Amino acid sequence: MHPRLLASLTGMACGLALALTATSAHAAVPSGVACPSASLCVVAAGPQIYTSTHPRGGGGAWRRTDLPPGQTANGVACATDSECVAVGDGSVLVSTDPTGGAASWRTVASFDFIHSLQSAACADPSVCVAGDLAGGLLTGVDPFTAGGSWTVEPFFSKNVFQVACPGPALCGANLYGTVGFTTAPASGPSSWFIVGTPDFVIGIACASTQLCITSDLDGALVAVTDPAAGAGAATTVAQLGASGSPLFPLACAGPSLCLAFDGDRVFSSTAPSGGASAWSVAELPASAGVPTAAACASRHLCVAVTALGDALVSTHPTGGDHAWRASPLES
Repeated sequence: MHPRLLASLTGMACGLALALTATSAHAAVPSGVACPSASLCVVAAGPQIYTSTHPRGGGGAWRRTDLPPGQTANGVACATDSECVAVGDGSVLVSTDPTGGAASWRTVASFDFIHSLQSAACADPSVCVAGDLAGGLLTGVDPFTAGGSWTVEPFFSKNVFQVACPGPALCGANLYGTVGFTTAPASGPSSWFIVGTPDFVIGIACASTQLCITSDLDGALVAVTDPAAGAGAATTVAQLGASGSPLFPLACAGPSLCLAFDGDRVFSSTAPSGGASAWSVAELPASAGVPTAAACASRHLCVAVTALGDALVSTHPTGGDHAWRASPLES
């Protein structure tokens, strides 16, 4: 792995470990969140999964589910309100009733040789993908049906840190500092192609099949336009974060809203590829901790989870310093 990318990932991991040590009130550090609609958000937090049917409702609105011993959830994705997948150290769990407690999550695949599944995305109910930090790509075909299958293959021998699927005809992933895309996610790694980027990317989010944004190690935001064409252009949009401080996580709610987090700040734009002037910055609640994952159900609901076990919720993500409210996942 490139030393700059390795240092960044190591720094993030160390930060999460320190936060967990300092915060005994929370059982685990949240590392993934999915909000398929305004009436459901799901959080992956190691041995726990948290769900809420009213994410705007504060700390009391979240329900904790303890996974069976040995199962972990590092990343989560939902195709619909009733179809969610969680990936952990070496297993895939699915649920067709995500708020139904531990019994509603079942292990559908386990891989002894995979220990670092980090993120997941569902293009639609017929296909989901998941990325492994050790360089594997999981592909789930019909993942929520009894006949569904999950396969894993090496992915260009590249570390897969984050995946995103804005629709059934496009999925993207950041791969060892580059960006890969496929227009046929069910076909596995052989269908993916690389799009060059100016620097080593650390995060990816897709506003549509025509625009994905990535962030590099130096705090710059990069737009990839028309990625499905196979020769999409990667252009630096703006230097938003501090040099040497990557923007992470990223989230989009369609082409008219994207977010990029930078420690205790969030950048937002209703025209994500419009250059630096199209992005505004706001301070996040100081006590909430560093965001580790984010998702938007729509322009009117975005949720980020933090290393201190809080949920940051906004119904007006472009509304400035007071637009975000922090509450603990466990009250």
